[in-house]
Amino acid sequence: MAETANAQQSKSLRHKSRRQGRERATYRLAEELGGLETLSASYHQQNFGRHSHEGFTLGIIDSGAQRFFRSGGDHVAPKHSIILVNADEVHNGRSATENGWSYRALYPTPEQFAELALCSKQQVPWFAEPVVQDPLLAHLIAITHEALNYSSNRLQRESLLYETLSLLMLRHGRLKPAA
Repeated sequence: MAETANAQQSKSLRHKSRRQGRERATYRLAEELGGLETLSASYHQQNFGRHSHEGFTLGIIDSGAQRFFRSGGDHVAPKHSIILVNADEVHNGRSATENGWSYRALYPTPEQFAELALCSKQQVPWFAEPVVQDPLLAHLIAITHEALNYSSNRLQRESLLYETLSLLMLRHGRLKPAA
């Protein structure tokens, strides 16, 4: 039975690691969760130009601090803070300290939020604040990230993901302002 679970996890969880000097990034893909992507990274000199993602970015800073542009201004996310970037929102990223930063991120899709929104009769959220301090949510993101990357228990992985996204919507989600 454990062999079957591990084989299923291998099929549904792909990963790719990259190292360049002190820069390290590991991407994983959970196919059984709608192709949810995760990232674990440590950067020292990395400087991401302005870009966007089709999905949301939900990240926690493990060490150092990240400086990034979002919503028309620069923001700094220190250790233990949560970074929130809306789907299709232009942003960038670089270190805010001379020692770089390490973080973990989840990239949920608008469809995953829409699925939850149907259950709660809300719309897909919009996150007004680029950086939030929410220790409970940060802890839940860390546990979810760990389960998505290392657990073969599909029910646990799915439950933690949707619990995290639900709490995020309840605590920090808003309706998107009219353009």
